[in-house]
Parts: sequence; structure tokens; C-alpha cells
Amino acid sequence: MTTSYTLEEVGKHVTDKDCWIVIHNKVYDVTNYFELHPGGAEVLQEYGGLDATEPFEDASHSDSAWETMNSLIVGELAEEYRQADHVYYKTTHEHVEAAPILAKTSTAKRIKSLFTKALALSLTGSLVYFGRPLLSTRWLSTGLLTNQLLRIRIGKTSTDFWYGYLSSVATTSLLVMSAGYLAANKLSSGGGHGGPSLPARSKPTFRTLKKPSAITPPEAPILATRSYRKFPLVRKKELSPNVYLLVFSLPSPTAVLPLPTGQHVSVMAEINGQSVSRSYTPISNYKDPGVIELVVKVYPTGLLTPHLGNLNVGDAVGFRGPIGAMKYKSGLSKRILMIAGGTGVTPMYQVIRAICEDEADDTTVTLLYANNNLEDILMKEKLDAWAAAHPGKFSVSYVLVNPPNGWKDGTGFVSKEMIQQKLEGGLDTKVMLCGPPGMVKIMKTHLSDMGFPVPGAISKASDPTLIIMAALQKVYVVGVGLTKFIKPRGLVDYPDLGFEAGVKALLDAGINYDEVQQGIACYVYGDSTCGQRVFYRFGMTQIPIYNVNNNCSTGSSGIHLARQLISHNAADCILVVGFEKMFPGSLKTNFPDRTPPNDRTVAMMRATRGFSDTTPRAPQTFGNAGREYMEKYGATADDFAEIARINHAHSAKNPYSQFRDVYSLEQIKNSPMVHAPLTKLQCCPTSDGGAAAVIVSQKWLEAHPHLKSQAILIAGQHMATDSPALYSRSAIDLVGMEMTRTAARVAMSEAGITAADVKVCELHDCFSANEMITIDCLGLSAPGKAHELVRAGGITFGGQVVVNPSGGLISKGHPLGATGLAQCAELCWHLRGWATNRHVEGARYALQHNLGLGGAAVVTVYKRADGKLNGLVEDVAGVSKSKYNPAVEAREPTQEDVATVISRTKSSEWMVTEKKIQAQFQSDLQAAVSYFDNLILKIECLVENPSLQPKDNPEDQARLIVLATAKFNTPRSQDEIGLFSNEVLDGAGLKQGFVRDFLTSVRRPKPNIKLCSNPILPILLFVTDAKSTSPIFEHYRFQDLTSLPYGLWTSYVNRDGKHEFEDGYRLFLPFEIGVAGFARLTDDTLVGENLESGQARQCGRSNDLYQTGYNHYIPSHEPQLGDILNIWQSLVQAGLWEVGEQGVVGGIEKFKEADTDDGFYKYQLNVKW
Repeated sequence: MTTSYTLEEVGKHVTDKDCWIVIHNKVYDVTNYFELHPGGAEVLQEYGGLDATEPFEDASHSDSAWETMNSLIVGELAEEYRQADHVYYKTTHEHVEAAPILAKTSTAKRIKSLFTKALALSLTGSLVYFGRPLLSTRWLSTGLLTNQLLRIRIGKTSTDFWYGYLSSVATTSLLVMSAGYLAANKLSSGGGHGGPSLPARSKPTFRTLKKPSAITPPEAPILATRSYRKFPLVRKKELSPNVYLLVFSLPSPTAVLPLPTGQHVSVMAEINGQSVSRSYTPISNYKDPGVIELVVKVYPTGLLTPHLGNLNVGDAVGFRGPIGAMKYKSGLSKRILMIAGGTGVTPMYQVIRAICEDEADDTTVTLLYANNNLEDILMKEKLDAWAAAHPGKFSVSYVLVNPPNGWKDGTGFVSKEMIQQKLEGGLDTKVMLCGPPGMVKIMKTHLSDMGFPVPGAISKASDPTLIIMAALQKVYVVGVGLTKFIKPRGLVDYPDLGFEAGVKALLDAGINYDEVQQGIACYVYGDSTCGQRVFYRFGMTQIPIYNVNNNCSTGSSGIHLARQLISHNAADCILVVGFEKMFPGSLKTNFPDRTPPNDRTVAMMRATRGFSDTTPRAPQTFGNAGREYMEKYGATADDFAEIARINHAHSAKNPYSQFRDVYSLEQIKNSPMVHAPLTKLQCCPTSDGGAAAVIVSQKWLEAHPHLKSQAILIAGQHMATDSPALYSRSAIDLVGMEMTRTAARVAMSEAGITAADVKVCELHDCFSANEMITIDCLGLSAPGKAHELVRAGGITFGGQVVVNPSGGLISKGHPLGATGLAQCAELCWHLRGWATNRHVEGARYALQHNLGLGGAAVVTVYKRADGKLNGLVEDVAGVSKSKYNPAVEAREPTQEDVATVISRTKSSEWMVTEKKIQAQFQSDLQAAVSYFDNLILKIECLVENPSLQPKDNPEDQARLIVLATAKFNTPRSQDEIGLFSNEVLDGAGLKQGFVRDFLTSVRRPKPNIKLCSNPILPILLFVTDAKSTSPIFEHYRFQDLTSLPYGLWTSYVNRDGKHEFEDGYRLFLPFEIGVAGFARLTDDTLVGENLESGQARQCGRSNDLYQTGYNHYIPSHEPQLGDILNIWQSLVQAGLWEVGEQGVVGGIEKFKEADTDDGFYKYQLNVKW
């Protein structure tokens, strides 16, 4: 049953949080429509609590408008409050030019008016004449007419008197008339060119909406927006059959119609006892004082138009306005293409006139005007005259269905080819379309096929007869850049990651930061405005900078935002930078004191397959989805393991990958189980890293033609969020697969391709189960058959489609904000033909999928700008701006590179000159840690499977560690030979080679880095060729050398040692503690002396300045190397350590506060476990 409301009840709903309106006696709740309303939220609130039938009918609506309206109905007006429905018609825009005409008056009235005006002027002239000396004072500014007044003689004779007096009257008349005209012109047009131009109305959201302020209208306004004012007809002319020019008189001959260009009025007449109204756009403007001019086409079956056609001079009709959201202003677009049919030319006429009459408006207008017959062309003489007078500004082409003999212009109907010809070269073009509904429908189809978006449902701009469409620019990627992806050890901070990636992208594009018009920063973990912290290092150019966070799809969301901005002409060149500095271990919430966005997902998991609070959420979520895929379609655990095997194999050729080791299927399956069917090697790691892309418009690319050979077109793209299917109780749906299906369908449809056209794909394989499901959802396999494609080798080189040639998230790494941009870089390199060590043959298109739970899925289709296949480029270094091939070699940018791309005019030394670890030492550190991480991963995998025999593969260093671990856990004498002595290695069957050298020698700076042998296994950092003779090192016996190299070491010591600090890692500082002026305790004991004496200090301080933690080789203990590395980095950043050409250095100035017990605690920074 429909609910009835009184007007008083409706009137209570008038706020931005609760707004109701009445239309045709039905009550609508429009609160949630504020942000979507094309005319602006303030329009809806203006009519809050009121009957809005009349203004609703003043705007025109598409066929789908009523569907939107029906969804907002909450009831209807009670019977006693209902109004009789008026008859309304959809808005039309019909105009023709006419000469201004003043209303005729009687002779007696004219004589009386002239006498009154003459008397007034005479009195004014008298005042001017007798008060002339005052005019020379500062009270009146000079000008042409005031100067003339100052030159009038003050009469000394009768003749002089009358000469001066009459001159004063005449000059004053001109001055008053000019001032009146200028004042009227200023009031009506705002002082600008081209007629009245009110500011374009913004579209505030309901969050920023303010109650409209009360405006006191002037007395007796010419037009009112809510009430009709009647004006009489003073002239009528038939322009063509059933088409009339109607001229109505305003209240005075000097009155100017207060109507901005583009808006219209509502015309109302009483017909057979009914109020019938319809909207028209007057063709008269501020240069036509005293009149309103309309062109009306009479429709025999109508009500209002026959009435208007039968009007006689002296008859009056009502006018109300201004109405409509569209207001033309100078500079709306560089080019406007107008497509008109029949009387649809009339709204175009108004805009054409405003542009041609405004010398300051440099808009170029092209009119494509269609009619049946020559005599149907309205205002042809005027249009041709304007085209002749403004050849570079306005042009017109006519199209006739029935052309006369000798007709040289277009014939037939307006075709797509005609439109394309007029649009050629016009990258910043808006299209105005007005004509019969059938013509408009066809034109909309043509324009949509050419990349013009279809307008919304309710808007003046989406009127069935008048449509304004802006061309979407094509968008390209012209530059990409990456850092290495590394484990989150705190080695590099996010400003460095983002800056390095951005430098490489700008260098790749060959541009300077001064060309960047907007910046987009993509990250998940970090405070607000981290983006500004990164971008300011390029330059402080005051461009807009957006900070984007959309979970794991953040990087692609940034690309999507850039494309939206550029395609809609908001920018031409945008730098998108993604970066992430993550915490070690599984993902955790940053805000435990508030409701997490995934709380309903966890609740659904508990209600269906159960949820463990001790296992990380992400592997449970995707592991459950994998189980469901196995149950529904017959996939096996081996199929998921095979996906991981392939990805790890792919990453071996990617220099940016976090892990580059190759694993067998057995190793994948036997790695530690995380959440069945997912083992550790099937899960992506947390990572630190950065990636960036330079994204530009077609217009920008046309201005940089040398980049076309490397430009990659974003041919299709779509971002989708969750549907109700998310909570269908399906584990597969719970990981957002409906988002993926929708985004893929829309993106590929826009690009005009199918999944069969894709040869290379980067998809979101945070877990192997997600890759399996995504292959299915993207359509790369038949539904439910993704595992069969995997088994057939269809997702690797030589197969149907190469999936994740970069190694994917599983092996390359997953720094959340950078992942989507890293996928983009990989695919761009493939389409350019630069990925020479992992080239995918015959790729014309590349597909990208990036998923974020919570949720958002972004699918993007890329293609070469020239549409060709990705032929292999042999000499990439010869064409790359970097002078090397960044797809196969990961180099850090040089200072010269940085100087090339940072702003030349707005850079800040304060931002640019910051220094941390120097590049050569940073890369050595990363190389060492990367090798160590890979080694530990293998150890963990094999410890989980002790049945494997160590000698099955004697070349595998991981098996050596298993052997060493077993030996390590047995009692030993203090004099026993170390773990990696020649005896142990010979017993394990290890041959001479790199592995043996690694375990028995000293690691020095690249290219020949080695480790030492004795009962400790160290990792070398920041090392140089310099030697150290510190007495600290004499405590240890070395098989191959007498002293350690100068550098920073961490060492593994005996588990059964005498001191607590021996149960873990020890940090050897790269300077001689206890010697020559370094830190001492308050008792004057040198720091570190405990190591020499073998005596532990009280209160557990035996490890003063030696950071300790449990080691990776004991399976029962949690690895803590990441914490140690974090502390090293913290010490460098805090200024306690410095990095110079001789490695890490320090001195008494750095540790002077450690001379007290309290100060010493401050610098101890023990590793936590």
C-alpha cells in the first residue's frame, strides 16, 4: 500500500542528510542522489520539502530517467494536497535571428515622454554648465566625455551663455546614455565579452553542501525562476512552413534579457483551461535590448505550438527563467563540433553568435547542419556571413537529403565518416548534438564508437534533443621505472624507493619533472601525504598530488585515476609513483582500535569453513578458495604447486625479483605448509620496493613524436568493486572473483578484444590459488578448466599465454603500492620488445589484473601505439634513454640521471641533498641479504622434510646446512673443527666451485664476494678491501686468513657457548671498539672488552653494542635477521653510523652520550625476540 504524506510532513525533510521533494504528486527521497545529480546538489536541496514538478519539467530527460526516479519514490501526496497535473512537454531549443524591434506606442505618449526627457536633460545641462568649475576637481575622473565638458566655455555674453548651455545639455545626454548602457551591459554580462556569463555551478557532495543563502531579488525583475511574467507579442514572421519568428516586448526598450548563453526560458499559456508550458532558448541576447526573440516550429498535433503559431500581435504569454544547468563561457573547449538537424540548429546559433561576437573567445566552431531540403535551412544567410567574416573561427557544412541540382555540399544523412573528417586533428573537442530524436540516437551511436562517453540519465546536457559530449583522449604509458624488490628489512626508506622509481620512469620517457602536470602517489602503509614527501624531491612545482590507497590494487588504482584525469582533459602528463616500506611477516592491521574493513569477510569465513586466529588471514582466505576450486572442478594440490614452480622459474630472468631461485615441484610441495593447499613457496612475500609510470594524453604524444615507438596505449581499462555475490557463502566469491569477471569483461570490450587475443598477462598471484581462479575468471581458460591449462603447460613460454613472465607476486615480491605499476612496467617492456631474455612471441595485446580485497579489481588492456606485434629489439641500449636495457638489468640511477629529470626551476636543495647509504654499498647489502634469504628458505623447506638424504644432490648448499644442523645439535669439544671445515665439506661430497668458495672463503666487494670459514658463518655488509687488525678478531681462529676485512659483520656462534650473547647473532662494528677514544663505561672500561676477556657483564649487558638475536639455522627459533638489519639502518639514519667510501665509520662524536650507564642503554638497541 502506498504511503500518503501531507505537505507539512514533506516539508520536514529539507536537510542535506534528509531531503524529499514532490513531483507530479509523488514524494521522492533524493538524499542519496545529491552526488549523482548532473545539475548539482544545490538544485535538489533548493526544492527540498517543496513541489518541484515545474522545475523538473523545465529540464529534459532521457528514457532511463524514469527508472532512476522510480527507485527514489517513498510515497505520494495525500489527496487533499494534490495539484491538478499541468501538461508539460520536453524541452526543445529552436531559434532564428531577428532584428531588434521596440514596442510601438501612441503619438501622444511619445510626445509626452520626449518632453519629460528634454526637461530632465535641460536641468542636468544647467547643473553641468553652472557647476563646471567643480568638474576640474578630483571628484570626477577624466574621460572622453568629461574632458569635453571641461572644454565648454562659461559664457560672458548672451551668445556664449546659450552656446555653453546647449553644449552642456548635448554632452550630458551622451554621457548619461553611455553610462546607462555601460551599467546595463555590466549588470547583464558581468563585464565580460560574449554576453551574460554566470559562474559555472559546481557539484558539491552532500558532505560539503550548504543551505542556499537568501537572495533579495531586485524590484520588478524581468524574469523570475519560480513565477511567470507575461510579455506581449510585437512582431511575427513565418520563416518557413510551420516555422515562425516570434518577437515579444520586454517592460522597457532598454531592458536586457538576463539569460546566460546556453540557458533557456519556460513559456506558458492557458489553453482550454489548462496551463501548458514548454522550454525555449531565446536567440536574442544582451545586444538586443527590449525584446525576447523565439523561433517556434508548429506541430499540428500539439497543444502549445499551434497556440503560439496562432498568436496575434498584442497577445501575451508567460515567461519564466533562467532555466537549465548548461552555461556557455569562453574557453569551454578549444574546438566545438556542432551537429544539428532542422530546427536543432537554434541552440547552436546562440553559442555561435556568442563566440563570433566575442573577439576574446578563440574557440574554433564547426557546424555540420542537416536538413531535408534547401528551403529548410534556417538562418543560412547569417551562418554563411559569419563563416565568411570569421574564417579561422567558424565554418559550416550543409547536408541535404534532397539536394537541388548543382549542390556541392554534403548529401544524404550525416555519416560517421563525415563526423570523423570534421574531428580529424581535434584532440580537445566537445560535440554539441541537437536534432530530431531519430537523428540524435544514430549520432550518439557514431560518437560512442569514436570514444565519446554517453551522457547520464537526467541532465540538460543529456537531453534527447540537445547533448553535449566531450571527446575522451587516448591515454599512453611512455615511461616506466622499477627498484629491486627486497625483503622488508628497513634497508631503504619509502622516499628513496619512490624517488628511484620515479627518476627511472622520467628518464625512460626522456622528460624533466617540469613537464609533469599532476602527481599520483600509491601506497598502503604510511602516514598521510607521503606522496608529497616523495614528489617534492623531484621539485616543488605546486602541481596537484593525489595519495591513493586501495589495498593491494593501489598501484593500478593510481593508473586508473591518471587515465580518468587525462582522458577527460584534466591533464596531459601525469607521473604515477607506487612505493611500499612494509613490516616483516604477514599483513596486520594498523588500527586495531576500530572496525576493520574485512570484518564481515572474516565473519563469513567463520560461518562457512572456519577461521583460525593463529594463522594469517590472507592465506586462509585464498587457501579456502583453492580448496573450493579443487572440490568443484577437480584440481589437485599439485596443480597449485605447479603454478608456483612456473612463477619461480620465470623470476630467475627478472633482475628486479626478490627471489630468483628455481625450485622443483617436490621442493614447492614440501616447503612448510601455511594453509592447505598452500605451502610457503606458493605464497607471496612482503616486500619493499617502488615502481613508477609516466602517463600522457594523445595530444601530449603528438607533441613528442619521438616517443611513439615506445608508447603503449591503454586500450581498455575498468575498475570494479564487490557485488552482493561476495557474501554468497562461496569461498571463491569471497576473494572477489565477481569483481575480476566484471572488470575483465568491460576492459576487454572497450579494447575490442577477447581473452584469445592475449599472449602475455601479469595477474595478481598473491597465492597460487588466486592465480588458478583468476586464469578462469579472466577467460584465459574454459570455465572450471584452469588447472587443465596449467597441466598442459599453457601458462608458460611455448604455451597458450605466458602468465606472469616477471615471476609474479609469488617470486618477484609484493610491495603493495608498487605492485600494479610493476606489472605495468613488465608488460610495457614486453610490448616494446625490450624483455629480450624472456620475450613472448607474437604479442599485440597485454593483459593486467590487480586485485585488492575489500575490495577493488582493476583490469587493463595494453597495446602498442602502432598496433603492431612486439618484435624483438636487438639493441635496446641504443634506443633507451638510460643507455642500457632496464628490462634485463637493474641499475641504480646516477647523480647525472637525477640531475637530468628533477625540476630545473623549482627544486629544493633541502629536499634533494639528503644522503643515506651510498648506492654501491646499498647494492652490496641487498645482494648479501638476498642470497641469505634464499639460503634460509631452502633450509626451512628441507628441515620440514628430514627424509631427504643430504647426499642426493651434493651441489645443493641447503642440504649441507641440514647436515651441519644435525652435527650442530650434538655435543662438541671447544677445540672441535668448525661446521664448514674442509672435513665437513668433504664428508658431504661438496665439489670445488662457487658453493664451496662461498662457505670457506672471505666475501669481498663485488664481483668476488666470499665468506670466511671457522665455527661462525658471517654475512658481510658495507665491506672494502681494507684490513683490520683489531684485537677483537684475534679471539677467533680462521682457517684461510689471519684477520677479517674491514667492514661490518654479523656472526653465528656456538649454541652451547658460555655467554648469553653467543646464542644468536653478534654484530662486529667496522671500527675498533675499546681502542683510541671510542666509548667507555662510567668505570672507564672500554666498550667491548667483555669479548676479549670472555667475561659477561652484569644485567645482561654482555652484548653492549653487539646486537643479538636467534639465528636462522635453528628451526625451533624465529628468524630475527630482519630486526638486526632494521637496527643497522636506524643507526645510520640516526647519525650514529656514517657511510663513506671506506664503508661504515664511527667515532667518539657519534657515541659520546654512551659514556654513562643511562646513555649506554640508549645506544644498545637490543634485538627483540
